[in-house]
Amino acid sequence: KQPSSSLTCNFAKAFSLKYLLFNFSYFAIAQSETVGNFKVYNNNLIWQKIVETDMSFDELINEVKGKGIIENPHVEEGVIQGLTILFPTSYRVISGTMTTSFYLQGDISGHIKVEYRENRYRITFTDSYAHFETLNLAGRMELTKSPINDYAIRNNGSFKNRFKRVDYKVLENAFNKAFDFKPTSYESDDW
Repeated sequence: KQPSSSLTCNFAKAFSLKYLLFNFSYFAIAQSETVGNFKVYNNNLIWQKIVETDMSFDELINEVKGKGIIENPHVEEGVIQGLTILFPTSYRVISGTMTTSFYLQGDISGHIKVEYRENRYRITFTDSYAHFETLNLAGRMELTKSPINDYAIRNNGSFKNRFKRVDYKVLENAFNKAFDFKPTSYESDDW
């Protein structure tokens, strides 16, 4: 009986090790998934873009404040951040004849952080919310605020198919328009 029980024990160990490795690798892949400038980090949707520029930090501050996209921007050494105002998605421009998800037919808000380094800056947009009208039980339209995470990310941390096919394009366009701080040169991945 000794050989058969040790064989069973070794098989169980090997099976559980393979199971753990498979789950870990699946989790790592799901956590590192990106679509356009979107990525998932700790089950949260993040939009991040690096832009090369000739502006100084003071010029960037003036551009960000002049754009008016951030309510009461907080400025620290090399960082500008705050909550955004509501800004439109312009979903009709991108989706064309495709059916647009209802949550994209309104406005977007969230938290923005602009980090500056010499000749480039990185924009990180998190805690994004969709603001759209819904019909309540009394038959009246009311404004609803809902986390975009709910529509973009599955429970396992991967992107939902609809987000990967269509929705990210609408949001990408909206974010690029809202966070276009002139004058800039071009996008980069060098941070």
